[in-house]
Amino acid sequence: FANARALDPRITFTRASVATYVGKDGLIKTAGENEPRFDHDSITGESLGLLIEEERTNLFEYSGDFTNADWAKFDVSISSNSIIAPDGSTNSYTITEGTANSQHNITDTTTVTGTKTFSVYAKLASGSRLLRIVDYNATDGAVTARFDLSNGTIDAGSDSSAVIKDCGNGWYRCSITTTTTVESNYYISLCQSDSTFTYTGDGSSSFYIFGAQLEVGSFPTSYIPTSGSTVTREKEFPAIETSSIDFNDFSQGGEGTLVCEFSNAGAIGSDVAVCFSGDTHNGATFVGLGTNSNRNAFNRVRVNGTNTVLSTDSNFTTTGFYKVAFGIGQSRCTLTVRGSSSGVVEDTSVSYDSTPYTKLVLGCDQTSNSSNNMINGTIKSVFYYPTLLTDTQLQTLTQ
Repeated sequence: FANARALDPRITFTRASVATYVGKDGLIKTAGENEPRFDHDSITGESLGLLIEEERTNLFEYSGDFTNADWAKFDVSISSNSIIAPDGSTNSYTITEGTANSQHNITDTTTVTGTKTFSVYAKLASGSRLLRIVDYNATDGAVTARFDLSNGTIDAGSDSSAVIKDCGNGWYRCSITTTTTVESNYYISLCQSDSTFTYTGDGSSSFYIFGAQLEVGSFPTSYIPTSGSTVTREKEFPAIETSSIDFNDFSQGGEGTLVCEFSNAGAIGSDVAVCFSGDTHNGATFVGLGTNSNRNAFNRVRVNGTNTVLSTDSNFTTTGFYKVAFGIGQSRCTLTVRGSSSGVVEDTSVSYDSTPYTKLVLGCDQTSNSSNNMINGTIKSVFYYPTLLTDTQLQTLTQ
């Protein structure tokens, strides 16, 4: 996928909405309904492969128009500008502090509770203020992060969930993740370098801002533009019918090998990058590989909700790309992970469902009716061999 930036014609792909991704020029692009997304590194332009994400909704009704009354203003002015925004347009805004002795921010309020992630794109325009984003309510208190946009760093004392991502051309995407019990106010503000947020403004210090997003979940996903209402990006479901490949069904005594290179953003559960499954399995039966909540690579054979194989490589964790090989046999299954010191992990207790495996599914472990266990990341490549390769071959393939 990373090299071709296209889907094999045997792959069916569905997503019942438009969605955004980063193009090879580093700018945010929009893909149409049921159009696959091939993501890229914002800085280097490197192709990262096929982007697969779960359903998410941007709960801010005005993600890009900060002049709208939904965003209350406190001693700041908001104006349009002509600089290039992260999507290549000139649709960003400048937020400039006033001269009062007060806070200097804009704020929006939503009723969502539970775990959610608040993010915004920002770029330093003038002065040396820090960007401060806050999730606050009187019951749960404030979760705060401060970002130095002059060098792309997170200021000391910020909440541990704070993340800053370089998006190129001086733009950064800044985010925090919080869990609250009541509705919150979400602040985008200027802050002094000593972390003081109530002060006498100079009337000129400013940031460029673009693309605010509030979504239920523990990490930010691709940007979802809104203009007057919340917007939902639907989940993706790419799959190949096993009848279109050289597949020896495991339910009928077959064997094979899966090799996949992928990244995942979630790290909150068993996120499956590639697996064999079927329409009648209802998500309870599959053969595949992915990562768990500790970011360890694993392989799994699951039958009617029970794992008959679950091998985990605990010597390897990463926030980057995994390259994992899964040898699938009738008497043994094997797991090999690039960069790990574990060698080949073996499981000799193997059994399979008697129902045929009808699909090779990419990015999750279920049929298109569910969003469970999606990788929320990109797949660079998938290889399937209709034979159980040797341990040496597995290790060679994952180098």
